[in-house]
Amino acid sequence: MFFKISHSKGYDILKSVCKKMFLMGYGNFWYENDNNSIGNDKNILYRIVSFLTFTTFGVMVSLEMMAALCGDFSGGEKADSVILSVSHTIIVIKFYLMILHKEKFKLLNEKMVKICEPYEDNEIQQKRLKVIKINVYGSAVAVYSAVFLFLMEGVQRVFRGSHYSTVITYYPSFDDNSLFANIIRIFFTLVLIHFVICMSGLDALTVTHLIMYKYKFITLRKYFNSLKNEVIEIKESGNPKLAAIKLSKGLVEGIVMHKEMLRLIRDLEDAFGVMIALQLFLCSGTIVAIMLQIALSDSISLVGVAKMILSISTLAMLLALNICNAGDLLYEASLLSDAIFYCGWYEIPTLPPPHINHSKLVLVALIQAQQPVIMKSFKMIEITYATYLKVGRITYSIFAVFYAQNKKSK
Repeated sequence: MFFKISHSKGYDILKSVCKKMFLMGYGNFWYENDNNSIGNDKNILYRIVSFLTFTTFGVMVSLEMMAALCGDFSGGEKADSVILSVSHTIIVIKFYLMILHKEKFKLLNEKMVKICEPYEDNEIQQKRLKVIKINVYGSAVAVYSAVFLFLMEGVQRVFRGSHYSTVITYYPSFDDNSLFANIIRIFFTLVLIHFVICMSGLDALTVTHLIMYKYKFITLRKYFNSLKNEVIEIKESGNPKLAAIKLSKGLVEGIVMHKEMLRLIRDLEDAFGVMIALQLFLCSGTIVAIMLQIALSDSISLVGVAKMILSISTLAMLLALNICNAGDLLYEASLLSDAIFYCGWYEIPTLPPPHINHSKLVLVALIQAQQPVIMKSFKMIEITYATYLKVGRITYSIFAVFYAQNKKSK
């Protein structure tokens, strides 16, 4: 499911994503009380459908775990069952966390829309929308391409004389080729497709919030640059006193917006920190398992190899979208101190009391801007570019150790 986002305002972007989340069964995450704009998630029919949807996901994952632990399957399907059961379990945990913390997301959406909103000009809005579309659509294409290859591999099994399967569950067993067993396999394939759609929705919401928050800092930098141009223009018009008053008021407003943004990073951590950490474990662990499966398998079909390679690429991409967009926050925030320093305070004479000394305000703003903006998971895992590189190195090291150990045992 692609996210059709046609409006560039932050309000419209988040509302559009929340509408898609509502259709997937997560509930209404929008902060406004008007249920007509999104939908009424307290409706009995909606609750029943949502409950059945996520309960079915839970049943599918439970059967996958049983297949991985005690199922009697061939070598290839046994390996797939282990990988899928672990990865799908983590994703289901993310689903349930999302639903349980609905009120927290409503508050976050409201803050994300309103902070710096008056100063988001059309140029910033268009750039932000473009970046969001590239991230969301790119990840959707990668994920659905990998799913398509899963479906094609199931078709390939049929032509080889086996049965059609994508999700490996405890029931039906590998040797069961009855009509009912095949219906169950097709049913869980449809559940898998819906499962991936819901997963894409959650990833889209995470990435959208991270990108929007990043552009808050870009907006704030542009605000200070505009403030400089305004006060210098007023001064050159022959009114330095008015320029000093304008500068002081502008600095106070900028400091307040920046302080709200620094508080907002804590809300982002509470909402998405654990989910990004789970994504980290999911992607790195699954990549190791798939790489080992490729390296240690004696015979894999061309479609199977393509599926595995695309799965690795997709997982690496999803991890990069989460960690690198969070890492962008540190970089964008670090540029704010220069914009504050060059806001024109040194060209405007200070006014005597009771007027505010804008030089002291600049000092306060600069001290506040030195605070690093870093998202953390579990209050200790920093989500930065360095984390992504470390995960890549650790992932390959784990793969190399397991691969060498397996070769040695043979």
